Amino acid sequence: MVRAALPFGGIFNPILDNLIDILTQLQSGTLDRLAFYESTSAFVNYLKDSGNYSMVVITGHSLGKCK
Repeated sequence: MVRAALPFGGIFNPILDNLIDILTQLQSGTLDRLAFYESTSAFVNYLKDSGNYSMVVITGHSLGKCK
């Protein structure tokens, strides 16, 4: 998109990979704040540690990234 939108957009070719890496890191911080896996994992660990449950099963469409 950069190359098409700007005149002389081809000059960005050498740094394009770096720009993508920077944008990815900026956005990953936002995604971590929105991810439900941390609160879900904490809740499951709480249930497991309580000793009241012998098995905990989580189902759903997507729980985000795994740790």
